[in-house]
Amino acid sequence: MIPVVVYPDAQAAIIEYLADELPFYGYTTPIVVSRVPTTRPIEFVKVIRIGGQNHDIVCDDATLIVEAWAASEEDASDLIEVCRGIIHAAPGTLTDPVCSKVIEIAGPANLPDPDSNQERQTMTLQVTLRGSQLTPTSS
Repeated sequence: MIPVVVYPDAQAAIIEYLADELPFYGYTTPIVVSRVPTTRPIEFVKVIRIGGQNHDIVCDDATLIVEAWAASEEDASDLIEVCRGIIHAAPGTLTDPVCSKVIEIAGPANLPDPDSNQERQTMTLQVTLRGSQLTPTSS
C-alpha cells in the first residue's frame, strides 16, 4: 500500500521563516505577507506560491515568488538580497517543516510596482520541504 503523504504549506512556512529571521539582520519594520496589504507600508515582503511539484513521495518542490517593496530602489534591492540569503540558508536552519534544498530559478530583478509606482524587487525560488505520512483515523 502506498502511504498517504501530505506536504506543508510552503508559502506559509517561508513567510513565517522570513518574519522570524529578518529582525536578526536589522529589518524590524517590514512585514511578510501573502497579499499586498490594504494599507500599504513603506517596506514589506510578499511571498506567494505559484506552483511546483512533488519530486518523490517524501518531498515537495514549491516554486515561490518573493517580492520586496521599499521606499527606494536601493532599499528594495538590499531587502530582497537579505531575503535571498535567509532563504538560501533554510536547509539545515528551517526544521519545522524540514527544508532540504533551495534552488534559485530567477535571481533578484528590479520590477517597480505598476499599480503604486513603488520600488519593488522580485525573485523566484524553488524550496524543497519534507512531507509527513498521514495516518488513517479508521480502518
